Amino acid sequence: MPKRTCSVPSCDKPHTARGWCHKHYWRVRRHGDPLLATRKVPRPLAERFWEKVDRSNPDGCWPWKRYRAARGYGRFSVTVGGVKIIKAAPRVAWELTHGPIPDGLSVLHHCDNPPCCNPYRCLFLGTKGDNARDMASKGRCPSGKLGRQRQLAKTHCPQGHPCAGDNLGIVKRGGYRFCKTCRRERERQRRASKRGAG
Repeated sequence: MPKRTCSVPSCDKPHTARGWCHKHYWRVRRHGDPLLATRKVPRPLAERFWEKVDRSNPDGCWPWKRYRAARGYGRFSVTVGGVKIIKAAPRVAWELTHGPIPDGLSVLHHCDNPPCCNPYRCLFLGTKGDNARDMASKGRCPSGKLGRQRQLAKTHCPQGHPCAGDNLGIVKRGGYRFCKTCRRERERQRRASKRGAG
């Protein structure tokens, strides 16, 4: 008596149950179809990326809609040589539209909006020095001559407490000024949250 084989025409493996080999039997159990493979076909990188970007405003910023890192830059996973790595979303947007980024260059923003991924209007390539000069020209420089001038010009913190006298704290390294009242409040909240969690 000849051995029974799988009832799927292209399969000559031995019969296991209900007319199918082991592989096709489990495909029927899981998916209802002996020909449906369990592995998903990977979607194109561009399709996966652009669905996470709000491109509703063609002339303005295209904000990243998914996970953002601490400074607001979007994060996107890319597989390179079989290894999954996390890249900044603006870098991926640039590479998808303009090609690879040369060594030593970074993706900078004209719009100063970290989640923005519009490579046609808002992103451009530059060195770290270009980025520092761009920050200084726009008054966003946290250190250096402009940063120190901004720090010295502060009279009140964002919560309205005066930055003078006993309420003024100065970090020795860098000369950064801070409000002691706000810092005490943050510490109190941090300790309270630790007590509540523990």
